[in-house]
Amino acid sequence: MYKSSLIFLFIITISIYSKAQCPLNINQTPTINTNGQILYYSFNGNTINQGSGSYTATISGATYSTGICGQAMEFDGVDDFVKIDPFISLTGNYTVSAWIYINNMQNSMAVFTTRDQCATTYRGYSQGEIFINYYNSASSNFPQELNYNVNVHQNCTGYSHGDRYNAVNYTFATGSWHLITVSVQNNSSESRIIKYYIDCQQYTNNQHLNTSTAAAFSPNNNNKTFIGAVSEVNNFIYSFNGKIDEFRLFNRVLPIDEVMDLYHSCKPLDINISTYNGICTGDSAFIELENTQTGVSYQLYDSTNQQFIGGSINGGCNTISFSTGLITSSTDFYIKATDTGCTVVLDTIISLNPNSGASSNYYDTINVCLNESIIINGNLYYPPASIIDSMLSVAGCDSINHTTLLAIALPQITLGNDTSICNGDSINLQIPSTLSNITWSTGSNQPSIWANTAGQYWVVASDTMCSNSDTININNSSTTIIDINDTSFCIGYKWLITLPTQNQYQWFNGSTNNSIVIVDSGDYWVNITDKCKTYKDYFSVHTIDCYCQITIPNAFTPNGDGINDVFFPVINCRLDMYRLYIFNRWGDLIFESFNQDETWDGRYKGSDVTDGVYFYRMEYLHEETNENEDYKTGSVTILR
Repeated sequence: MYKSSLIFLFIITISIYSKAQCPLNINQTPTINTNGQILYYSFNGNTINQGSGSYTATISGATYSTGICGQAMEFDGVDDFVKIDPFISLTGNYTVSAWIYINNMQNSMAVFTTRDQCATTYRGYSQGEIFINYYNSASSNFPQELNYNVNVHQNCTGYSHGDRYNAVNYTFATGSWHLITVSVQNNSSESRIIKYYIDCQQYTNNQHLNTSTAAAFSPNNNNKTFIGAVSEVNNFIYSFNGKIDEFRLFNRVLPIDEVMDLYHSCKPLDINISTYNGICTGDSAFIELENTQTGVSYQLYDSTNQQFIGGSINGGCNTISFSTGLITSSTDFYIKATDTGCTVVLDTIISLNPNSGASSNYYDTINVCLNESIIINGNLYYPPASIIDSMLSVAGCDSINHTTLLAIALPQITLGNDTSICNGDSINLQIPSTLSNITWSTGSNQPSIWANTAGQYWVVASDTMCSNSDTININNSSTTIIDINDTSFCIGYKWLITLPTQNQYQWFNGSTNNSIVIVDSGDYWVNITDKCKTYKDYFSVHTIDCYCQITIPNAFTPNGDGINDVFFPVINCRLDMYRLYIFNRWGDLIFESFNQDETWDGRYKGSDVTDGVYFYRMEYLHEETNENEDYKTGSVTILR
């Protein structure tokens, strides 16, 4: 009955936490949102559950030790554990958070487990296991990483399998405290969502084994829950080796801001001030902020002079430091912390009261070329700037140096924009003749050079104070020859020729446009002038009678077999005029016809002509498509 009510709580409990907008002050701890916190063991000398659930904790072998927040539970890595009764069914959403301190990494170490218990081994089903993996065998690729497993087994024997996850790119080491937080959403489903947090950083989840885990959530399993181990069976405990403090279990998924609150509850913002006092007029301090908040920016403020010192620095559960710089009179500092929409002044005021002593002030002005820099007392500065720094005198006091850097303008050197030249051309590059120490990329030291090849050219030169340089890229202006191809098209159509607009043109008819329309057969030309040359292009046009198709074969076989025995033009229209002439190779006319239906049988004066090549000329007129007479010529081969 108890287990059923717990499952119900995991399903319906929701978070009502809202992150405070104002940053924490020095040593101020956040208010922990205890909504859904069913387990909370501070381990401050007892195992009383301060969470909302009715659970008891029984210690086996573990002892109390110094923790990060008061006392902690320490485990020796052999047979120690804390058993929770009754067991906690991990079927819905939950989050486990605890501070851990690792003494030794000799074995895998469990932090929290709910597992089905076998009689002589730990290999029962597990609803959830959070542990630090250590195996260095070939089968374990994630040593010293935070892991989460849901395991299934066969009859408490054999190797375990199931769904296994590890936090990527974080390796644990011994000898330091870390807050680990693992949230699990929809744990009993095959599509559960795991999130890992170590200290203040969320780490990527990698699922490296994926099998069905439904059997792990059977009500018939003999489940038990442990902190610091996976089992109470000897030799199969896998006890934690180190300390566990501030253990918490929530029956909901904690957002990142609540994880940060758990961190700062044991590591609040703190301040460390190192001042340097002496007999000299002048004082300084370094201020360190420890355990800063993620999402909060901090900035040092001089309340005496009403100005910020340096820029703001973002926190992130780390230590940041500020320097007050040299102080010559009594000055109060404090630190402003800013979160979204809220700024607070940390309640620690830093007061510096310099003592009177033998210090000196020095003033100097230095001219520095624009864009160049100068090192003063180990620091790099660019003009214009006003600098106050110090050097220790023989008496151990600061000698305060006031330095003014003036920016000197550079000499004007301009080679112009990048450009192009034609083959055989050149361009003159020059700088003012008043400059000295001239060096060109060509090796010349004259104020000007001629550049006649493509490439990059640069020059460096100086005036009385500064030097300057400039670079120009010169490319070949390689223009493409325009070639208009000969073409043909149907009678009655037009051919529009369009050429690139960057050139100049002169056509056969006097036009200077970049386009022209051709309608008739003929030979044509155009003069083209590009950026480098002028040339003429010739092209021919032949118009075709597309309405009257004429096809003339190039061979026939007058052998009397009834196949291809005669020669004739194939014409798909009636011509208004038709003449066909056939000549032998010596130019003798051996056949003529004025009837487009007449054929030639390969005979001349009643006798067969010899096999070979003969030549024809066909003259014709088709008035519907062309008013002018046209002709076709070619050859025909006789094969018998």
